[in-house]
Amino acid sequence: MDFEHFAPARDFFYLSALLLGAGCGCMLNRFRIKSNTRFRIFTVTAGLCFFSGALAALTAAVIFSNWMILKDADLYLPLGIAAFIVLLAFRFPRAAGFPVIIISGIFTVAIAYFCFSFPVIDNKAQVRVMHDGGTLIHIRPTSGFNNGTSAPETESDPSISFQTTKEDDVLEFRAQCFAFSKIIPLVGGVSRGVISEILGNEEILYSNSRPPWRALRSFLSKADKKTRNVIETLYSVWEIHESLTMSDFPAGTGLTVLFNGPALAFR
Repeated sequence: MDFEHFAPARDFFYLSALLLGAGCGCMLNRFRIKSNTRFRIFTVTAGLCFFSGALAALTAAVIFSNWMILKDADLYLPLGIAAFIVLLAFRFPRAAGFPVIIISGIFTVAIAYFCFSFPVIDNKAQVRVMHDGGTLIHIRPTSGFNNGTSAPETESDPSISFQTTKEDDVLEFRAQCFAFSKIIPLVGGVSRGVISEILGNEEILYSNSRPPWRALRSFLSKADKKTRNVIETLYSVWEIHESLTMSDFPAGTGLTVLFNGPALAFR
């Protein structure tokens, strides 16, 4: 179920579940056999604070989604799992708490590094192509194509020249794209990608294949069918190939290459 402001509503919904789990874990600590009155008062107070935060986060999720987030059944299972893990972490801080914190931290950093290595797919220019009055084709990736930020073309952006001799010469653009499932907080539901290669008559003119993509593609190719199916429910990856024939690109003109949904467009 998708609606306007889904991402912030989903993230607040997850925050509510995490705080609820933390509050329940604190409340369960009150029943420890070896605990004094001061510890019990502290745990109950902390639990009530977590419950208040959970209610505030749930209120924010409802406001962002106009109650629609509560109807998204796909979220309830991961929400329950997340709340249960946090409950165990607070109930058994030494046995479960520290491992959960360490694993969560590593996982968050890895996912953030992988995602932010690729820009969000939008309708902003990725490459500008210009055909001079002769036989040269000038290709200039925009700043967003190189460092993940959408910015206008600048003089510092590298320019690639391609010599065309026939009308049937072809420029091929290849893009690498991926998206996490919408049930994953913070990064889910957003398509990201980058134009990874530009070829002229099957000769590579530009290559921008990034290490995270190569590592993931290698992992998926080696995984068995069952593992691959599980991964694909949480993570989708695809490539785009689009070609531009010189006969469709007369001398003295220019065009922009950009993402257009699941394809590349020339405008």
